[in-house]
Amino acid sequence: KSSTLEAIFGMSFPAKDNLCTRFATELILRRALIANVNIRITPGPERSDEEKARLRDFTYSGTLADLDISYVINDVKSAMDLNGSNKVFSTNVLCIEISGPSQPYLTIVDLLGFFLAGNKDQSNEDAALVEALMLSYIKKLCTIILVVISAKSNFALQ
Repeated sequence: KSSTLEAIFGMSFPAKDNLCTRFATELILRRALIANVNIRITPGPERSDEEKARLRDFTYSGTLADLDISYVINDVKSAMDLNGSNKVFSTNVLCIEISGPSQPYLTIVDLLGFFLAGNKDQSNEDAALVEALMLSYIKKLCTIILVVISAKSNFALQ
């Protein structure tokens, strides 16, 4: 999945085997005269007003050349309280907007991996949270779904 995103967006994304996405990421491309990257967090609907204000304070602006996405994602995990906490997934959304003269108008959402039942690492409540988040995007008009399946695993197991 990281390779697919890198091919579309022209920037490297962290990739590790068995690493699951813990929050949705909106990757937004926009045409503009000046190339720029703006990053923010959109709080989940169930967050308190204080949490929403704190999450909205998280911002990054700079150039694509200066962007260290691994560093930003670690900061995002901390801001979302996903580092060292019992929370596995978040309904908060990381928004990465890349603008420049050669960018198309395109938004891609990297959603959390879908699973039906809990296990020792993911609860049934986590499965319901992931499904609800996924369905909220599927229900939006003009949505096109691109499913990316690893070639490393047996197709029947995916």
